[in-house]
Amino acid sequence: MNAPSPSPAQRKTLYRWQRAPLENHLRALMPHWGELPLAITSQDLASNASFVNYVRHHRLLDPCTGQPVELVEKSIRKLAFISSQEARFHRAEGMLAGSTHFRYPSCLGVIETPFESLIFTEFVRGKPPRMQAIAHQLALGIAELESRSHEYLAAQPLGKAPLLWSMDFFRPWFLLRPRFNFARCLPGLQQLGQEDARFAGLAERFSGFVPLVRHLASQARRSPRCISHMDYLRKNLFIDKGQLHLIDWSEVKIGRVGFD
Repeated sequence: MNAPSPSPAQRKTLYRWQRAPLENHLRALMPHWGELPLAITSQDLASNASFVNYVRHHRLLDPCTGQPVELVEKSIRKLAFISSQEARFHRAEGMLAGSTHFRYPSCLGVIETPFESLIFTEFVRGKPPRMQAIAHQLALGIAELESRSHEYLAAQPLGKAPLLWSMDFFRPWFLLRPRFNFARCLPGLQQLGQEDARFAGLAERFSGFVPLVRHLASQARRSPRCISHMDYLRKNLFIDKGQLHLIDWSEVKIGRVGFD
């Protein structure tokens, strides 16, 4: 892991009317840096999410202590000025505090402009794990994440209900997506079967799962809510000194216990 990150601003979320230089954002998040000079080295990181403008790794020296600081900046496009779900997740302070099975990169702050969410988090170093070797630890981490986030969500005031409702995976705008609703792909599979005999009858056989999936979804809607990471891939998990780190909340939703 890199050196401990400096304390972020007291307010985790800052609002700006327009984009500003990176230095201005960092000074806003770290007000104790004042106008001290910053020497920043940046590198673009890979990202395959269509709504992400860029992900960048920044290196600099803390102008107050001289200690190295490494952080990640992620820019997420907004649709109709609506903040991204990932930004909303990072603004939920203390949700996963005290977790032991997963370590999460600390969030230095979120800067919201009318057109994008800028998320600044701690940079995590480590070695990607062999997934079969961490199965038990991964299961414990998911169970802990679900338990802690469920307690957090259950304790939220009614004023936050619309925000939580908009993040729920079981809302129509998620269930209507083909990637989340295999039944929407069946007409295309049926057409493919008419054009290629190797696929004939597949759509009819898969359609037998539709009632079962609907029944499971109905049960899930009545089960306890929690945060679902939804992207437990090797690229989002790192091991450092025996500790398992979970990063990248691009796919985060409010799901149900057991969903992940």
